This record gives sequence, C-alpha cells and structure tokens, in this order.
Amino acid sequence: MAVSLIASTGGVALLPAYAKNFLPGSVTSRPLDGEAPTIDLVIGTNKTNTSPILRLFLSRVDELKKRAPPTH
Repeated sequence: MAVSLIASTGGVALLPAYAKNFLPGSVTSRPLDGEAPTIDLVIGTNKTNTSPILRLFLSRVDELKKRAPPTH
C-alpha cells in the first residue's frame, strides 16, 4: 500500500481524504486547497455473464448514477 511506502521511504503521495484516518503517526497529511477533483469511472461487463451478484452490483451503480449531480 502507498502508506507503508510513504512511511518507509519518506515519499509523497496524493490520497483520498478518508486515508488520513489510517496514517501512522510518522506520516503527516496536508489537505489540498480548492475544489476536490473528480474522475470518470467506467464499468465493463460481459453481456453473457448472468451472475445475480453482477446484476445486483449494476443495479446499485444505476441507482448511484441517478442520484449523482449533473456533470458540466
């Protein structure tokens, strides 16, 4: 994990805000100023996959998409 590499080498990394809760005492965190960045995500599936778990996952993704704020 990036955190152990940072701690052992004195490196630098960009991490999501929630990662602050998992940092050891030897690692210092600093928030970035400005609006939080976003990324586009893509999900690819095989149309022949009839897994009930996959269908459930995709239904939850569809629910999240409906609740997401409009993109610019």
